[in-house]
Amino acid sequence: MSFVLFGHSFVKRLKRKRGSQFKIELQSKVVPVTCIGEGGLTLSRIRARPRKYYEYLRQANPLVLIIDLGTNDLCSKNVNPNQVHSSLCDFVYELPKR
Repeated sequence: MSFVLFGHSFVKRLKRKRGSQFKIELQSKVVPVTCIGEGGLTLSRIRARPRKYYEYLRQANPLVLIIDLGTNDLCSKNVNPNQVHSSLCDFVYELPKR
């Protein structure tokens, strides 16, 4: 079982603090976690270069993907929460399948 934490600067900071790969204990099992984070990452940036981000995730091939995205998108005055929700759903739908 492997986990990937994918997202914006929060993930990048965790990666800096804990390393790009670390282990957590989950229900008496030790689980590897890989951090893939980029400062300022937005869903619109992912849409502009989807192959780059989907390739990161395809290579990691996680059993569990934790996505930390959307808060940077909400900082824009031209974006509303429904648009962010729709973009996030589109992103998840297009994820490489296991």
